[in-house]
Amino acid sequence: NNPEIIKEEELLTGFKELDRVTGGARDVNIISASTGVGKTALALNLALEFGVKQKIPTLYLNYEMAITQLSNRLISIISGVMFRAVETGRYEGTAKDFQKVCEASEELKNSKLFITDNDSKTINTTLSLIEKYAISFGIKVVFIDYLSDMAMDKLGSVEGSEYITYGRWIQLLKGTCQKYGIKLYILVQQNRMNKESSEGVGGSYKILQKADQFLLLYRRRNGVY
Repeated sequence: NNPEIIKEEELLTGFKELDRVTGGARDVNIISASTGVGKTALALNLALEFGVKQKIPTLYLNYEMAITQLSNRLISIISGVMFRAVETGRYEGTAKDFQKVCEASEELKNSKLFITDNDSKTINTTLSLIEKYAISFGIKVVFIDYLSDMAMDKLGSVEGSEYITYGRWIQLLKGTCQKYGIKLYILVQQNRMNKESSEGVGGSYKILQKADQFLLLYRRRNGVY
């Protein structure tokens, strides 16, 4: 009845083609891809768009990568300098590359993007972190990289089924994020079989049932994503 309400709630990713097709971020967004295809790369670019460029408080919950490595990847994306050069500090180009890295580091430091280390996190730890950053910093976007790297909790050990456990986790995450008006991005593994369809989502169809938006990233034979 009132289109202006939709516009006020709209959160665009900054990637025009993606926003044209999807309409921007939804309440629960699933990013699925096989190992090495680029789901973390896509998530990091989205997180940078929200937290660095748009200055929207964003929390990146990292379960996989050392925080130094993750920070170097972010600096590489911002600066446009090759990741290996950022990681080793050896710049084959001119002194401009070093200057770009310094500027990117400062931009990341002063941004609204918050990153956690890859220490073990259960669903309860994850929910506590989301609430903590929501109350302290007013975060509006959360990334979970990625779901199956979350440490199993006691109830999950009893349940004995990814179908049940992942469904419960997604519901808890969705409830907490909706409480604080947060858009949620969850990265999930895509199985080698059916890797170009929703049937290949690792773990459980419960993941798709709880999602408002499902993004599938895969590489075709010609190398196009």
